[in-house]
Amino acid sequence: MKGINLFLHRMFDKSFKILCSIELNPSNKLGIVILFLLLCHGINAQSDSTKNKILVVHAEFLNFETFNNLEHQYLRTDVVIRHKNTYLFCDSAIIVGLKVRALGHVRIVETDSLQIFGDTLNYDGSTLKAELINNVSLIHHDKQLFTQKLNYDLKNRIASYESNGVLISSDTRMKSKKGFYFAKTEKSYFKDSVNILLNNGMNVQTDTIEMDAKANKVYFIAPTTIKRDSLHIYCEKGFYDITEQKTYLDQYPIYRNRNEKADARIIISDERKKITTLFENARISDSVSLTTGDTIIVNDSLHTISIYGHGIYHDKEREIQGDKIFYNRRDKSIQVEGKTEVSEGPQKIKADKIDYKGNDDIGYAFGNVVIRDTLSSWEIHCDTSSYNKRTKQFFPIGTRKYIATPFDNDTLYLSSQILYSQQVIEGVDTFQIMVADKNVRIWSKKVRGLCDSLYFNGKDSVFTLFYNPVLWSDSTQFTGDTILLYMKHKILDRIHLLQKAFILTESRNSLIDQIKGRNIFAYFVDKKINYVDILGNAEAIYYVSEEGKGYIGMNYIKCSKMQIDFFEDQKIDKIHFYTKPEGNMIPVYQGKDKRLEGFNQRTQEQPKNFEELFIAIYEN
Repeated sequence: MKGINLFLHRMFDKSFKILCSIELNPSNKLGIVILFLLLCHGINAQSDSTKNKILVVHAEFLNFETFNNLEHQYLRTDVVIRHKNTYLFCDSAIIVGLKVRALGHVRIVETDSLQIFGDTLNYDGSTLKAELINNVSLIHHDKQLFTQKLNYDLKNRIASYESNGVLISSDTRMKSKKGFYFAKTEKSYFKDSVNILLNNGMNVQTDTIEMDAKANKVYFIAPTTIKRDSLHIYCEKGFYDITEQKTYLDQYPIYRNRNEKADARIIISDERKKITTLFENARISDSVSLTTGDTIIVNDSLHTISIYGHGIYHDKEREIQGDKIFYNRRDKSIQVEGKTEVSEGPQKIKADKIDYKGNDDIGYAFGNVVIRDTLSSWEIHCDTSSYNKRTKQFFPIGTRKYIATPFDNDTLYLSSQILYSQQVIEGVDTFQIMVADKNVRIWSKKVRGLCDSLYFNGKDSVFTLFYNPVLWSDSTQFTGDTILLYMKHKILDRIHLLQKAFILTESRNSLIDQIKGRNIFAYFVDKKINYVDILGNAEAIYYVSEEGKGYIGMNYIKCSKMQIDFFEDQKIDKIHFYTKPEGNMIPVYQGKDKRLEGFNQRTQEQPKNFEELFIAIYEN
């Protein structure tokens, strides 16, 4: 067998020298050499007995000696050795059985273009394991691994190092104290002080990481820090797709970029599309805004934020809540759907859907709309409403629109065909004004009213009723050309009737007390009329009663000015007359039908309940 090997060596020696002497560039020369070696492999494969032998393909100098019954082969200059399908190149080598020690320009070549370089090699053919020392580099496809000591398992095709190494590919540079490279799957594992630098400038630092070269992905399997410029990410599980430039982070990663922070159970970032998606308990914040929701999608190319599920967006101007929120950072436009609520200053808006046009500063609310002013506690209810942010104006739309405001520990409701509200700022004062026009109807348990136009000033808490106005409080009716209703601490304080003022109070016996004058001012205490001032052309008809005898007569008084005091049951107690009073008393049966000029009992017109607020609106 030894003679056959020597014969083969000599047969190929001249051919190999000729091939090695050809002037070719390194890549072509290597290809020809490998082709030649494959031919050699084909010839050597003819003998099964040589399959597990260390074969010397070429050496300029070859010596043999036997020591302790073991053959020692000494090779020098252009040494080429083969074992199974692997070739070894070096300057010199010693072969003892299945063990090889190679020195100088060591190179291992496998048939799929994997090559390992080093200064020294210790190879054990029985275990198919190699140890390369000093200036070691492994090249496989587009990957290069550099270290000072490398162990390579030829059977499983696994390379490993434990004393610092660097892996370089077309997109990535990885550095760690320990590493494993699996040539079959082209996967790598790096441990201890891992540092990765990607071509896009991203730097990854961790204790353990995995890289799949075929998929071109980096897997984070331990606490990991990712940095690039002002970007800082911490995660414990996930991966980065180098080709697609996508990052997938799991187990509540932490994202920081300048003053922006992002947290969620899962964060997925697409660098090419500039889209970042956060899943489960998602939260994004910066110096001026906070966004939370079940899912948040940030599209930096479109400058949009989309929030799905329990969404909240909060900035210096507003807070938005909804099942779905779409916000454009560039034009400040907002669309909100499902259980929608927007708070801006003292105003809060609830609706099924809100659409706000940032460029125009105009918003629209749709479906079950409630607009609330927290300063005055009034509310606007409607089907649809528009809102002008610049002018702070609300315009309710639809047939069933009304205003609700606290009134005497109850609620006063107001409806009309046209409603309008605006926030006004005067110096340090901020208050609301409201305008109602056409078929204005008012209802509460204590006060009802009608008019054709109404104005409310939140600064003074005054309702002004125009055009044929009328108010009812319990059994009393108030009319005049203009009616002013003053509130104090959300309780009725006084009513002013201006021009053609008239007050009617009906008793249980259908007897009607009447008061008229140019102007009447009625003052309330504990929600009831306390006294009334009648100024100018004052006239009064009232029925006098005597305890135990009932009504004993009707009294008629006329003077320029009078004041009337009332009992708690709203019956007239005393009348103070000023400036030449005139009057007389007549029996009740003679005076019960007497009416003052301008008398107009409108009891049948008053809304009897909340639903009757909308009768006139439907009819018109």
